[in-house]
Amino acid sequence: MSSSPAADPPPGDLATGRLTDWLAREAPGLAPPVSASLITGGRSNLTYIIGCADGGRIVLRRPPGGTRSGGAHDVLREYRILTALHGTDVPVPAPLAACDDPDVIGAPFYLMDYVDGEVLDSVQRAQAWRPAQRWHLGMDLITILARMHALVPAEHGLGSLSPPGNYAERQFHRWSRQWDGYRTRDLPALAEAGRLLRAALPGPVPAALVHQDYRLGNVIVGPGTIRAVLDWELAVLGDPVADLGYLGARIAAPAAVLAPHGEPLSLPGFPSLDQLIEGYERARGRPVRGLGFHRALAAWRWTVIAEGIYLRFQAGAMGAQEADLGFLRDRVETLAEFTLQCARGLD
Repeated sequence: MSSSPAADPPPGDLATGRLTDWLAREAPGLAPPVSASLITGGRSNLTYIIGCADGGRIVLRRPPGGTRSGGAHDVLREYRILTALHGTDVPVPAPLAACDDPDVIGAPFYLMDYVDGEVLDSVQRAQAWRPAQRWHLGMDLITILARMHALVPAEHGLGSLSPPGNYAERQFHRWSRQWDGYRTRDLPALAEAGRLLRAALPGPVPAALVHQDYRLGNVIVGPGTIRAVLDWELAVLGDPVADLGYLGARIAAPAAVLAPHGEPLSLPGFPSLDQLIEGYERARGRPVRGLGFHRALAAWRWTVIAEGIYLRFQAGAMGAQEADLGFLRDRVETLAEFTLQCARGLD
């Protein structure tokens, strides 16, 4: 699915015995688990590959340790989105079962089908693909995004996924509150960027399903095609240009904040941002407006999320995964400067 399986998770991270008992009661069609490997590389919800007694594999998603219910780590909400999208022309892993009882493995969780393929979450991985293949993958990425934005949320049971109101204003205030809860020091660049964003907030637009972390690193690819879109934990209803703004932020971001993996879309052969936008406009049949604001808003949100990741690793809430805390702290400061750069471009 994503990166490589790590060593077995520490005791208590995944109680396979209780999971087996729960499956026998609630999902008897699924074979009992015999192994669990934490997938490294993720920086939010924890993902495990479960080896089953019948030789098959499924995937389990649960929040990090010490996470309160709800918010960005609400895996049951993510399961709801997968269930709504399964069977549409937006490819997702098949949802299998969900559990809201934290006593089973220590947190709510859900299970989904294992999709075979590769996740191009680094420049190194993407370099193995020929330039012509990169082009097709890039255009497939943007075409699927256009299909996702074309879905009518209410027709798929997602009409109440987010509160009503102005998406940009809602997101700005939400992530401002998140920053107040996460921050360990003042960052003047982020404060100035916030002032500029607040002054440039656009009005409301018709709401679409917005992934908010849409990139090559969150899809599973097979030969010449994208097989599944992953990591729906941040998805909301809002302005579809937000997903394009996030792609633009990643393509323009300083290399230091993307280290050590880099941004695969920056490699030769992949469509440029302008070409991706043109492909999106053709697929949607409408022009893209407000890209600059949404690129700056995406950088703002990215900065806040990066601070949350730093704090979770600092607190040891990410299971068997390890990280360079100094790099994670410095990345937040670099992202804050990048956010200010993007926000100044709105003048």
